[in-house]
Amino acid sequence: MVDTGPDSQTGLPSIMALCLLCAGVIHAAVIGVHADQKSLVYAFTAVAAIQVSLAVLVWRRPTTAAVLLVAVVQAAMLSVYIASRTSGISFVSALKTKEAIGYTDAVCTAFEIVCLSCALMTLVGGARLGRLVGRSVVPALALVAATIGVPAVAQAATHNHGSNTTLSADGHNHTHDTTPTVPGSPATSTTSHVPVVVPPKPFVPGQPIDLSGVPGVTPEQQAKAEQLLTYTLMVLPEKYSTPEKATAAGFASIGDAATGDEHYLNWDWINDDHILDPNFPESLVFRVDDNGGRTLEAAMFMLPTGSTLDKVPDVGGALTQWHIHDNLCFTPPPSRVVVGITNPDGSCRDGTVKFTPVPMMHVWVLSHPCGPFAALEGVGAGQIKAGDTRACDHTHGT
Repeated sequence: MVDTGPDSQTGLPSIMALCLLCAGVIHAAVIGVHADQKSLVYAFTAVAAIQVSLAVLVWRRPTTAAVLLVAVVQAAMLSVYIASRTSGISFVSALKTKEAIGYTDAVCTAFEIVCLSCALMTLVGGARLGRLVGRSVVPALALVAATIGVPAVAQAATHNHGSNTTLSADGHNHTHDTTPTVPGSPATSTTSHVPVVVPPKPFVPGQPIDLSGVPGVTPEQQAKAEQLLTYTLMVLPEKYSTPEKATAAGFASIGDAATGDEHYLNWDWINDDHILDPNFPESLVFRVDDNGGRTLEAAMFMLPTGSTLDKVPDVGGALTQWHIHDNLCFTPPPSRVVVGITNPDGSCRDGTVKFTPVPMMHVWVLSHPCGPFAALEGVGAGQIKAGDTRACDHTHGT
């Protein structure tokens, strides 16, 4: 047995218990933001419960068996984490695609590495090595845990895990005419506030498109919306039906598969001369199935850098829903993977970047309860224009 009485609780076993507790709390904090992914909810709940239980166990009775159990469990968890960040995990649908390393998971992993190291040192060196660590190490580690652990828990509780939406501009300096047009339609813009509504006749792919019956929508607006939807249905599924076709065309995932809706962006097309053109969509949205498969569900059209919600094309009036994302942080180019949300002051932490937000609009090629132009809601909702309302008042995907 490693346990040698009160002195053992001032050395390595105490450090293990503290690190396990911190890691467990972080895992518990991220459960809520993954509520739409049952597999991740179950996984994080189990991991949090195991780590907190082991913390209590190794603190109260740090026997050889307890410390060995900690070492085995932490080694397994670290292996899973490494796999999720290097190649993805094939048997977990939400983690089939490799994830980027973020602040929260980096802090959590650091605690787990320290815990595993202490467990191995305890097994090799026994109680003597534990006492050599000294009483001063635990208070110092507690201070470090509070310094980096509290922000990690706070970010975990609001973390979007990649936040399930496309973003801002590509950082290139281009000059373009920012008055967008629907292919074949004259350009118009609007600055008015309109209550976005769902058409009374459901949109069903393969059936005639009829977006009539929405109060306040003019015949011209209805015609433009129906034209854009029809054109997108004709072009998008044939050209970009799979992630492989999207990748071949220059698209890349922003790493938000865990949200259930994975966005692929073609960063070179954000500031090109094509506006609302399904031949050159700035982003594609794929639904991530429970088995990890991807199904094309929407185009995500983005306006050029410098565009704002106060000047967007009047395509459908109250039928359409423009939005932005001004709180997401990415890894720098060329990877550009979403890794978290901004700090309270709107900035991103060191090593990540925030791209200039531009207006975006979905055009769905699959039936959507909130209409064919609805913005995502829930985790990936983004921000709509002040004074506007969302097409639906329920969380997307539930």
